[in-house]
Amino acid sequence: MEPLVRHEVDFVVIGSIAGIVHGSAYPTYDLDLVYAAGSQDGLASVLNELTIQVNGTDLGRGTVHSFETQFGTVDILREIPAIASYSELKRDSRQESIAGVQVRVASLDHLIAMKRASNRVKDRIMLLEYVELADEVRRRAAEGET
Repeated sequence: MEPLVRHEVDFVVIGSIAGIVHGSAYPTYDLDLVYAAGSQDGLASVLNELTIQVNGTDLGRGTVHSFETQFGTVDILREIPAIASYSELKRDSRQESIAGVQVRVASLDHLIAMKRASNRVKDRIMLLEYVELADEVRRRAAEGET
C-alpha cells in the first residue's frame, strides 16, 4: 500500500483486509480498495510501478478493475452500489496502520452494507461475523469501554 500513499492516491481499503482490521477471523488473499475521482493518474503510476501497464483514462472506464501483482491480486473499484458516494465512504472510514502504512479503512457499517448488497454465499457468511463485531463495538461503547 506504500506506493498508493506515495503517489497520493485517495483511496479507502474495503473487503476482507478491512474486515481483518475490525477483528474478522476470515483470511484474505487480495487487496480491495475504492478510489476517488481524480486519482486515476496516481493509480496508473502505482500500477506501472508494479509493472502493470495502464493509463489513467482506462481506470476511468468501468467500475471494477482486477490486477495480478507480485504482491497478489488487487481489486480496484471506482464505486460501490451499496454506498451512496465515495465521500460518504471516506467520511465514515478510520485511519489505520496496515503493514506500517497509514491508510483509510472502511467502517464496519459500510462493510456490512457491501456484504448485504453482494449477497454471495461467502459474503453472507462473513456478514454474520461483521454484524457480531459491530454489535460488540456498540455494546462496549454503551458500557463506556474504549
